[in-house]
Amino acid sequence: PKSQRMFFVAMTMLCAVDAPTREEQESDDPAVAAASAADLVLCDFGGLADLNGSESLKDLWEVRRGSRGALRVRGVEIPVFAPASITKTLRRTPGLRVLVVNGCYDGDETLTAAGVTAIVGGAPLLEHLSISHVENAGLALIPQLSRLQGLYLSSCEFADDDSSPELVAVMSMPSLRRLRLYELPITVWNDAVDQLQDRNVATKLQLLVAQKVTDPDFDHVFDDEFMVPQSVFPDLVHLCVDGCNGNRGLPVRSDDLASDKLETFIGGVASRDFAELDRMPNLRFLEATCAEGRFDVAAVAPRVAALRHLECVRPPHNASRYSLDAARTVLAQAPAMGSLGQLSCVVCEGSEHRPMQLTRKMLRVTLPNVRSIKLTHVQWPEAPEPGLQMFRGLATLRSLELRGVRGLDRSPEALKSLESAPLLEALTVSKCPGLRRIA
Repeated sequence: PKSQRMFFVAMTMLCAVDAPTREEQESDDPAVAAASAADLVLCDFGGLADLNGSESLKDLWEVRRGSRGALRVRGVEIPVFAPASITKTLRRTPGLRVLVVNGCYDGDETLTAAGVTAIVGGAPLLEHLSISHVENAGLALIPQLSRLQGLYLSSCEFADDDSSPELVAVMSMPSLRRLRLYELPITVWNDAVDQLQDRNVATKLQLLVAQKVTDPDFDHVFDDEFMVPQSVFPDLVHLCVDGCNGNRGLPVRSDDLASDKLETFIGGVASRDFAELDRMPNLRFLEATCAEGRFDVAAVAPRVAALRHLECVRPPHNASRYSLDAARTVLAQAPAMGSLGQLSCVVCEGSEHRPMQLTRKMLRVTLPNVRSIKLTHVQWPEAPEPGLQMFRGLATLRSLELRGVRGLDRSPEALKSLESAPLLEALTVSKCPGLRRIA
């Protein structure tokens, strides 16, 4: 079982035999440091067992945490906010690079400045930190982690514009490359960006994820637009912005979506013709919602077709009639019996009450480089055609998921195309009436 394998690995890595010394792990010699690098991650051993019943792992840590083998631990999850508990754990793991502090078990409501001080003092080599419910005074201490590359802040105590200085300090960290924020007031974000612009500060961020962005004045649509000016984010490659209210999405300011470095865009736009795509020529992954109504497919489809590196157009998790979808903008626009060689992932997703209609033209497309196909709540073409198959040229397909596909009884050889998919590793079929045979 996986739990036993994890216990065996932990027992081996925590063994003091041939364990690296602190001097070796902190050596300036790259060869010595690499040879002694830690590679063990333990979860939920801040005094409690996790929900998967890892009592053996917890007991092992209690016995071995004082041994030289503890130097091998690279990552850990601590389920408490108490500064004393954080300090107790971190002093055993001087080589820690990844830390998650979620405070879900000790009853404390916030991670205080004292808790963040314990993290800064006990884990100076941290490269990735995930923390939640941090008070403002604690946020101000995070920039002291000079090696931090990735940061996830969840449900922090952003108090309107009073939190902007702390957020500005975090965003300005020279080492920070990946920032993820959950439950963030848009007023706090935009004010912080304004301050960075006024100071002519350019961040080093390459990935920005803002989830559940809130707007105190929200009334069906967002009043403000999310700001990501290129002057502040010149190196941004991946951008995800998700508002917490409504199904039209939080629009990103149109003028900010102009970068030949951007490869991933997940978020909302204000334009129905999606003219912003003309200024993002190197997109590889696209998930978009129109904040002003439905997309004008006739105007959007040619722009999507012009994205030569685009690998996937995926509907958002709360897909609605305001969302962009691959069926109408990519598959339906392909030439008859044509090939879409750039696509690595195809997702067509309707709803149980309003399934997405597939056409014969869509299903006759060749997908020579696709690795994943997901069809959820879709309607097979209604005109009977016994020989109709699901796409062509699936030589690179690894994963196929079919859920709620209706009308397959009209095409008994629908999955015969899988004969050309020798690399298929995962197949999921659910609620597909009429599917009689898998070739």
